[in-house]
Order: sequence, then C-alpha cells, then structure tokens
Amino acid sequence: MSLDVKYVLMADDLRDEITGKQTLVGVYNDSMNTDQLPAQLSQLVFRLTLNTVPSGKDSISFELRSPTGRVVQSLSGPLFSETFQSVEPDATAQVVMNFSPLRLDEVGEYSLVHTGGAEDQTVYSFTLNKTKALKT
Repeated sequence: MSLDVKYVLMADDLRDEITGKQTLVGVYNDSMNTDQLPAQLSQLVFRLTLNTVPSGKDSISFELRSPTGRVVQSLSGPLFSETFQSVEPDATAQVVMNFSPLRLDEVGEYSLVHTGGAEDQTVYSFTLNKTKALKT
C-alpha cells in the first residue's frame, strides 16, 4: 500500500491542546543545522496529512534513514482521522511520528520512509548541515 501524502511538517515538538488544536514548536524547513556531530535531539516530530485514508489500516510503520541508508530509528504509529470510517472522496488522515530521543551521526539527506507497503516509500526528506559554532 502506497501512501497518498498531502503534506509533511517536521518540528521539535507537537502538543495536543484541550481545544482540539495541535501546536507545533520549532518547525523546520527541509534542512536542519548543527554545530556538532553527532546531533542529539530530545525528539523530532513528523506530522503527516494523507489525502486518503488507507483502507484496512489502523497503524502505519516508518523508518528514519541516514544519508548512507542506515536505519536510525523505526516506529509504528496509529492512524487518526475524523472521517476514518468514511468513504467520502475527501477523507483525510493524520499520522504523528515522534522519534525520541534521536541521534543523527551524519551530514546529508535523511529520509522518512513508509515501510508498510509492497515497496518502501520515501514520504519526506531533509538535510542535516554542519555549521560552525557561534561565538558568544
């Protein structure tokens, strides 16, 4: 089963509010900078919105892979949707993956890979850059 991904957000934290909203803290673009390797993160959150609800699925599996293809972490997560049982053509699903703690050892392009289908599917990628430390 391949996923029909609408968009992916990557952030330091995601908080579910009592109002039903979600607050994303520290949202990244498609790159992340570090002044030291390995980069140690307390967590890294991916929030995926899918265009369609995968039929017959209540969880989805992912791997975070390094630039050399090494599996950094693998996770399975529940599939959330207000219209989970719906057959409406505009039904969407949200998936939140929280990699915690996370150690990134290499610079280069990391990939978030869906591993639950016939073939692995890269759903998002980001680049880790090494920068010089800022003098204070």
